[in-house]
Amino acid sequence: MENDEAIAARLLVRAKEPEQRSKSGRLRTLLPAIEASIAAGLSLEVILAELNSQGLDMQIGSFKSTLYRIRQKKPTSIPLPAPALPVTLTPKTEGIIAPSEQHADEPADVIEESDNLTPKQRREKIADKYVTPQSSNSLLNKFNKKETKQ
Repeated sequence: MENDEAIAARLLVRAKEPEQRSKSGRLRTLLPAIEASIAAGLSLEVILAELNSQGLDMQIGSFKSTLYRIRQKKPTSIPLPAPALPVTLTPKTEGIIAPSEQHADEPADVIEESDNLTPKQRREKIADKYVTPQSSNSLLNKFNKKETKQ
């Protein structure tokens, strides 16, 4: 029995023989040249004719679908290397008021748990303290002004 290295070497030799490889395997190897030819303006029919003259023997429909499948499997992004230096992130705390710094005359945004409010109702109740409802509809604003004057 042969050792693993000899078997691997024989497999690599056979993998390089075009008649031993599948059509999609050969196209996968030729993909950069095919893509460059397409980018240069050659049609798929011209490219396939050249490949067929070199012994590929493929129809245009199977050529297109095989190219599609190979492109779908090809990774589109290059993994980025890890940064050489360690990066530490510190949160920005400027402008944030801690509860201990809150002024005594300002109402706290605390709603009792006993209110049995849903999270949405709780948010709306807090927002009502700070937001005054106004309409952006100019006609409605004019109508409301007339109502208040009368």
